[in-house]
Amino acid sequence: RVCLDPADHIATVMAEHGANVRFSGTVSPLPLYQRLHGQVDAAAERAGSPFSPEQIRVLNVTDISTYYRDRGATITRVAQVVRDLITTQCGRYLVALPSYAYLAALQENLARDWDQATPLVVQQRHLSHEDHQQMLSRFASADGAVMLIVSGGVFGESVDFGKAGIEGVVLVGLGLPPPTLERNLIEAHFDEVEGQGWGNMVAFTQPALVKSVQAAGRMLRSPEDRGVICLVDARFTRTEVQQFFPQHWQPKAIKARQLPAEVNSFWQQQ
Repeated sequence: RVCLDPADHIATVMAEHGANVRFSGTVSPLPLYQRLHGQVDAAAERAGSPFSPEQIRVLNVTDISTYYRDRGATITRVAQVVRDLITTQCGRYLVALPSYAYLAALQENLARDWDQATPLVVQQRHLSHEDHQQMLSRFASADGAVMLIVSGGVFGESVDFGKAGIEGVVLVGLGLPPPTLERNLIEAHFDEVEGQGWGNMVAFTQPALVKSVQAAGRMLRSPEDRGVICLVDARFTRTEVQQFFPQHWQPKAIKARQLPAEVNSFWQQQ
């Protein structure tokens, strides 16, 4: 059996208590989560972000397609985005991709002319705890390094890079989950009960954006942190996607060739 919509059950459980607190760093848009939790008519308030727009520059590269059919043709341009970031501003960069196959393709392309003095740390399948710690240590101890990870994995959430911090996060692709029987049933259910578009938002867009926002959240951990978030996919400009962005994000759509100048401008202001 599959629970397509837990809202009624969650509402019943919450009604048995005098009060409840639901907390998460990824609750945008709030009306969506109120509906999923069966709290449409309940009072709700979203706490303000502890971070300011001045701490980050969110740059949306719109002229590199990351659709599955185009990945082979554009992987060299994705690699150039990574090179441009680390050569414009030396530092530690987290690069999140939606699959291990895509990650491997980017690693292969970068390795062709990679500066061996700059660690290129790559997430592998089935990492042991020791492997996980070694990756973090190697990445955090370098003045300049790039870590390639899979969105939604162990390095994309609940990881704190400590005082070393990171200078940038690159989100390659929207990372929509593939269609499955379960997701298709969820999509059909919400389209039927809430209206066209709700199904796609709940079954596909919301899971993808939670992973993206969590990965980007590895960068700002304190009021002193600064950095660049680079979104590589024109779909990040869509209104239905941007409603999931944190309040302090102010994305700017650019072409890939504009990236070095934008990054340099941000760090000069800092």
